[in-house]
Amino acid sequence: MTPDQTELWLEIEHRKMLALESIAASLQTMAGAQQKGARHTRPIAQFKTFDWSSINAMVDKSDRYGAAVVQCGGHIYTRKSKPDFGDDVWFSRSLGKGEDGRSQYDVLIKFIAPPKVRSLSQDLVDALG
Repeated sequence: MTPDQTELWLEIEHRKMLALESIAASLQTMAGAQQKGARHTRPIAQFKTFDWSSINAMVDKSDRYGAAVVQCGGHIYTRKSKPDFGDDVWFSRSLGKGEDGRSQYDVLIKFIAPPKVRSLSQDLVDALG
């Protein structure tokens, strides 16, 4: 093989590798979009110091609370939290409406707060002895 042929062969192999990496990334993104629930979960204590590169994401925007907008797999995920859902924080993106007309979301990661434990009633304490 001549040096020119070797160089051409190496270029072709490099392009094949890049194409395969692109296909793999697309398949991962598609698999994540089909998934129900969060792809990743972590304790809420890790939120401020979370290493986004550990899930192949990068922070696009942050504020005094930490990451606010992250990018992963070519998609933008926005920080959400609602008192109705406890003290959890999650990053999601809209997938539009499902067949049932309800909004659907792809949740990249959810930082879960420890559950609040309620006291037992005195009647139950007495019954337990």
